[in-house]
Amino acid sequence: MIRHLIENVQCGVEPMMNIVIAEAKVKDMEDGSEFYVSLAETGGEANFYRTEVSTYALQAENEEDPEAEDALSDGCIDFGEYEELLDNIDEEHEDLLKYLIYVVRTDNETCREFMEDTIGKCTDEIDFSDKDLRELIDDEDDCDDDEDDEDDE
Repeated sequence: MIRHLIENVQCGVEPMMNIVIAEAKVKDMEDGSEFYVSLAETGGEANFYRTEVSTYALQAENEEDPEAEDALSDGCIDFGEYEELLDNIDEEHEDLLKYLIYVVRTDNETCREFMEDTIGKCTDEIDFSDKDLRELIDDEDDCDDDEDDEDDE
């Protein structure tokens, strides 16, 4: 497995479409190259990207950026439901996809702590199990369910 260092990570919600966006700046520890990976999720389906430039402002904040738009157009690795993504992902990107799924699918407090704890670490040093990841995937629309429960009271 290729070692990837998480140099920076951010996560937010694009307000117009309610899409959760996570992006990490990554360093390949074998060749020293730096790149970005991002995951955009809505309704249990996600787009997974690898780009040479940050696309976070474009995706999460709708800031116009032609360079980021081009990068997204060319940088899509895969898209679909999480189970499909995990089943089809190549070895080079597997740890990064799992990392971003964890960022996107955890609650806000856990996400903040996880991001703070993982900046400056290689993905093979980060402790999250496939079991935990599968549970997060299975908990589709957790936030929506919680809001519905509050409305019912």
